[in-house]
Amino acid sequence: MPQKKKTNIITKDYLDAKINGLDAKINGLATKKDIADVMWELKNIREENVVLADMKRQVNDHEDRLELVENKLNIPQIAA
Repeated sequence: MPQKKKTNIITKDYLDAKINGLDAKINGLATKKDIADVMWELKNIREENVVLADMKRQVNDHEDRLELVENKLNIPQIAA
């Protein structure tokens, strides 16, 4: 008995479903504005980090100076 050759028929409904699935995936992607907003936020965080690092350095310098003055004047250090 001869076998019938199977043919794959792509229907309009199948293609519509595939297109709708792709549309849903594309709509879920970030836009150029979304990416720009994230980049600005990252830039601001980095700038804040630089400022905070400098403030920490200044505080450490002041702590060292205070400790030196306390030792020279024999002032008891307060426990932190």
